[in-house]
Amino acid sequence: AHEWNRMLECGKATSIAGLAEKEKISQTYLARVLRLNLLAPDIKEAILDGHNPRNLRVADIFKPFPLVWQEQREWFGFPV
Repeated sequence: AHEWNRMLECGKATSIAGLAEKEKISQTYLARVLRLNLLAPDIKEAILDGHNPRNLRVADIFKPFPLVWQEQREWFGFPV
């Protein structure tokens, strides 16, 4: 997600459609992955370290979630 976001920001890719074509993936998948950049940093770190709530599934983070970090913690079941 971070790499694709950098590619869009620096102009290596000019659109999600163009980037998806270049990466040979669907635009909808790319958009869902790009949304992961909006997760609170501590949530990303916990997930990568394997310290996420037991009931949190990968499918859960690809569904629409709140943009406010405190609401994300509650939404995904992280300690508040």
